[in-house]
Amino acid sequence: RAMGTLQSAVPFDPERFAMPNSDELANRHRRGEGLFKCESAVLGSHAKMLAYRELLDGAPLPAAIALDLVRDYFPARITEVAGEEALAGHLLFREIATTMAVNRIVDSAGCSFFAEMTTVTGRSSRAVAVAYLRAQELGGIDALQRALWAIEDKQTQEGVYRAMERLGFALEDAAFYLLGPIAEGDKVDPAKSRELLASILDYLPANSRHRTRFVRHVERLTEAGIPNELAAAIARTRFLLIVLDAIAIGRAQARPPEEVLRLRLAVSDAMRMSELQSAISRMELTSSWDGPAVHSLGRQLEFHAHKMTLLVRDGDIAAMIAAYGLGNVQKLIGEYLVEGDVTVAS
Repeated sequence: RAMGTLQSAVPFDPERFAMPNSDELANRHRRGEGLFKCESAVLGSHAKMLAYRELLDGAPLPAAIALDLVRDYFPARITEVAGEEALAGHLLFREIATTMAVNRIVDSAGCSFFAEMTTVTGRSSRAVAVAYLRAQELGGIDALQRALWAIEDKQTQEGVYRAMERLGFALEDAAFYLLGPIAEGDKVDPAKSRELLASILDYLPANSRHRTRFVRHVERLTEAGIPNELAAAIARTRFLLIVLDAIAIGRAQARPPEEVLRLRLAVSDAMRMSELQSAISRMELTSSWDGPAVHSLGRQLEFHAHKMTLLVRDGDIAAMIAAYGLGNVQKLIGEYLVEGDVTVAS
């Protein structure tokens, strides 16, 4: 899909770079393989070219985001001596900010990110870039990425890649949420979202399935060489979307986000959302289109959890489940999970 988008937009000739065709990609998928590094490099460079061009053709990035990107471009000593005013007045300010944004996003999210997100959401490359960079700030994920790069060596490489994958999932889901009709990312206080995320375990029910899954993620990362404190911070990012949703609901209903977050997690737990998400993540993909379908299923679950949270009155989740006939849904979820293997079709 990404190659098809680049082919028509850049232009990009896959044959000239000996890129695999759809049949070859299907054969590799069956063997559990993907693109080779040289192929990913070709695809990534062209994806960056297209994203850069589209970002420059559209409206400028928000001033605060752009300044942060330009600040990161220069060595700390230069920014200290030159000052903020000199950075903001740089003749190539927009070009530097755009280059940094494209590199940061594609290097972390992959060469197909812009093509996939613009196709799925119908939003512009600028909107996608802003949502991704805001999600990164709201979750404090840029600091976690730097911490991972600092410890990467031959012994920790596998663990670092696994952790980066976890951060990638959290960022993509949060960016998708920020691109939707519910959230207003520019109105969210980053300090508040990071505070709620850091203390997420305090809001989980005592016997929450979310808690069990969190512990399992931490164990897998520590076994792969990631320090326990960093592993826990990375595992907490899977709750970033829920935190943002709680803040959005709290703002709409004039309620404390802490109160809404506790309720949002309890609703998710009552409807066994964590187990469903886990089952979805284990689905066997049989075609290149199964990936987007699986992502869509997971995001749809969170949208349902959002709606069910709005339906709860006076904190009585059981009454909400009974009032809307969701008890049978709980039963069906249990039956599907007991059966074991879950396919995209089922």
